[in-house]
Amino acid sequence: MNLKPIILALVLSSNVTLSIAGGGATGGSTEVTQIMNNGELIASTAKQAQLVAGQIRDYTSQVNQYVTMVQNLKQLPVAVIASTLKPYKETLRDLGELYRATDDVYKASNEAFFMMQKRRAEMQKMEMSYDQYLNLESLLAAQKGGQYKVQFEKDIAALKKLQEKSQTLADMESQVKAVSGNVEGLQLLAQQNQIMAGELLEMNSQIREKSAADNMNKEREQLLLKEQKKREIELNAMKAKSNDATMKAINNGGKYNVDQKRKELFKDL
Repeated sequence: MNLKPIILALVLSSNVTLSIAGGGATGGSTEVTQIMNNGELIASTAKQAQLVAGQIRDYTSQVNQYVTMVQNLKQLPVAVIASTLKPYKETLRDLGELYRATDDVYKASNEAFFMMQKRRAEMQKMEMSYDQYLNLESLLAAQKGGQYKVQFEKDIAALKKLQEKSQTLADMESQVKAVSGNVEGLQLLAQQNQIMAGELLEMNSQIREKSAADNMNKEREQLLLKEQKKREIELNAMKAKSNDATMKAINNGGKYNVDQKRKELFKDL
């Protein structure tokens, strides 16, 4: 989402208050660097996940070939075959679960990486810090809606999805240990994934805090508008009461009679 062309429209819009704390280029360089570092970590994890997924496929093929070979040994009793193949069947189950989790991390990482690259480029063009950019995005989503809300929610969903997929892989420690000796890059992927999961937790926490703050501000704004409307109603009631009292005083508590007043005015002429 290219935010730069619509900033002027936001500032000129009477129903939008654009309040962004902090400076532009002076405060954002460190945060942009952090976004870049997180993006590189995600990209590196994606590449490693793709490599490991291929290794898991190769090893799964080897185990399946061995299982087929044992099953074809007709001279062995069925009980012996079953006992021999039990650990390999367990390995195949672990490999299947790891492949799905690894492939999910690869796909989600790619999606999140491209999203972060786009956001980083926009931040640099607009000379904004990450916090400023997040403020503007959430403001657009809340007050303009439409494509801004859709894109904002899509970006958040990409990070949330990657965090969930990363956590799923991180929770498979027992499966990783069971096959890591035969899948060369799996241990490195597990380490990278753990680090990435921590970074994603922090990034998503910032977004949740921002969303919570926006909701609180929105509630305060609604309360203020409600209170303002209440005061206007009370003021109008007071004005109406005052006008009524004035008219009664002018008319001595009765109805103003035009003909009567005219006769009194011209009676001596």
